[in-house]
Order: sequence, then C-alpha cells, then structure tokens
Amino acid sequence: MHILCLRLAKKADRIAVKITCSDNNMYRVTPVYANVEPGQSLALHIARITSDLIKRDRLCVNILEADGNKEAREVFKKNVGRAPASINMALEATADNQNHNHRE
Repeated sequence: MHILCLRLAKKADRIAVKITCSDNNMYRVTPVYANVEPGQSLALHIARITSDLIKRDRLCVNILEADGNKEAREVFKKNVGRAPASINMALEATADNQNHNHRE
C-alpha cells in the first residue's frame, strides 16, 4: 500500500474531493470522498491488487467548493453545471522484482 498526502493550497473555502481511478478492479483508494478544510491535508491510501499485469493507469482528484456543511458525496451528487477542478496523476505498476526508482 502507498500513501499519497495531498496538501491543497490555503484557501478560504472548504472543498469537497472525489477520487476516481481508471481501473477500480486493480486499485483501492480510500477515501473516495472527503471534505478538506482550508490549509489542511488529505492522506490518500492507494492499494493495488496483486497481479502480474504491468500497465499504466490514472488517478484523478476532482475538487469542488463544498456547500456549507454538506458531505463531499452529497456535494458531487447534487453538482449541476459546475465542472470540478481536477488533478490527474499517472499510476504505473511494475513487477515486484523491478527497480522502483523509475522516473518519467
């Protein structure tokens, strides 16, 4: 399991975050939905299901301003007409015996 700490720039507004992945059968990400208070961090736990398959996938962090005290899931469910800001990251799985210091 890997942990990615996402620190968002200090903002005056609370934000709702939704994490999506290009292959939900291979990756487990928690939390999927979260609210982040101004200046706070969000730790994402990313686990890949054991497999011999070597491929590239994507993780996307979708961000909307949170409305009041609504839960993040509700903010995204009731979102109409607002495109979320997004941060896209590449996930690259390698065989366990390969060098993990690969950089693009």
